[in-house]
This record gives sequence, C-alpha cells and structure tokens, in this order.
Amino acid sequence: MSIGRIKRPMWVKRTELEIAEERRRQRRSRLRIAALVGVFITLMIPLMFGWKEIEGRHRFTVPADEILSRLPFSMIFGALVALAFYKCVRERPTMICSQCETTKHDDGISQCSCGGHFEMMEVMKYVA
Repeated sequence: MSIGRIKRPMWVKRTELEIAEERRRQRRSRLRIAALVGVFITLMIPLMFGWKEIEGRHRFTVPADEILSRLPFSMIFGALVALAFYKCVRERPTMICSQCETTKHDDGISQCSCGGHFEMMEVMKYVA
C-alpha cells in the first residue's frame, strides 16, 4: 500500500477567459446594487417629506394626491443617483500572496514579507 502525496489547496492564476468572466460578474454586481439604490431613492422622494415640510405639516409621508406630481422628478433623480453610484463607488482592490495566502488592499507594494509576491485577487482562484 503506497501513501500518495496529499494535495494541498492553493491559489493559482486564472486564465484570460476566467479573468474576463470575473470582471463581468463584478460589473453585474455593481450594476445590481446601483439599480437598488436608484429604486430606493425613486420610491422615497415621492413618498416622504423633507425635514422642513415634516415640521410644517406635522406628517412624515406625502398625501396620496401629491405622489404623482413628485414622481417624474424622483425618477430622474433616482436614475442620476444610480448612475453616479455605479460610476463612483468601487471596492478597493484586494491582493493575495500565493505562497502564504495573506490578503491586503492594494497599496502599491507587491512584495510579501514571506518572500512571495502579491497578486490582484481577481486574477487568482482557489483550487482545492
């Protein structure tokens, strides 16, 4: 009976196709979040008063007859907020050392203290 070598899980580089798919997945995720933020803003503007109006009218929500008049502005503003969110809000890139599996945010230093080299997480995958 021979004892085989135990295969240790590790991080390896992705192929160009896998990197492109990972970038598409990240873009779709950002798009979904931006759309949810836009829908939230679009719904909140026609349904709720601002702080000054709450004080004057002593109500938090808008009467039903005023909602339709506020809807066009809220749709435009919601779309602009969603677009700005999609364009401006991004996660800081994460890097990983393929030797010791230490992770960090990209700070311009690519050499790890273990002697390994940090790579961008989107170009690496975990293989069991």
